Amino acid sequence: MSKRYALETIAAAKELYLQGQSFRDVAREISSRTGRQASAALIFKWSERYGWPEEKAALEARALARVSDETEELREKAMVDTVRNQVAAYRTLWERADEPRDHASQRRHCDG
Repeated sequence: MSKRYALETIAAAKELYLQGQSFRDVAREISSRTGRQASAALIFKWSERYGWPEEKAALEARALARVSDETEELREKAMVDTVRNQVAAYRTLWERADEPRDHASQRRHCDG
């Protein structure tokens, strides 16, 4: 039997690694899938040879940037909603100030 693993197996190991699994967990999964004993050291060698840590860091940076952008958008929408609610509240107060007062209120002002 060849010592080499199929590219599909290495690609599967890479996916597991990029999903956050440890080298040991990836090795267990690859061993289970292939029926061959894969070690954490082998998975580590693949990761170094094929630049998986750099790819993982780039994916994490993009995900973080996307979350940051979405958070900023939500913050802006919340601020707009707050300002709209404040304007509506002030408008209501302004309109109430312009409404004629009820009779009891008017009598208090006339009696005074």
